[in-house]
Amino acid sequence: MGRRSTSRHSGVRGTDFDSGWSKLCRIMAKYEVGFDGRWQETFDDRNQAIEWAQEVAETGRVVDVVIKRRLLPRRFLTAFPESEREAREAAWSVPWTSGGVVAGG
Repeated sequence: MGRRSTSRHSGVRGTDFDSGWSKLCRIMAKYEVGFDGRWQETFDDRNQAIEWAQEVAETGRVVDVVIKRRLLPRRFLTAFPESEREAREAAWSVPWTSGGVVAGG
C-alpha cells in the first residue's frame, strides 16, 4: 500500500511538495511600499520594506506595506503610523478598492 499523505494540501502526497511550495512562495514574494497615491519601492526582504515604511511614516505620511506574489493580487501586510493601521487594513479588505494606495490611500 502507498504511504499516507503528510501534506497539508488535500490530495498531494509527501512532504517534498510542502517544503518546495513554501520555498517557491518566499522566492516569488515581493514587498511593496506605497504612499502619496502610488507604489514607491519594491523590496525582496520583508524587514527592509517594513523598516523603510516606518522611516517614511515619520515624515507624516500614511504608508502601506503589501506582499505581492506573481499571479496573485497584492495582500495587505501592515501600515504606518500604527494609528492608521486598522483603517488601512479595512480599506484593503474591500475587494473593488484593493490596491489601497492607488485607490486613494
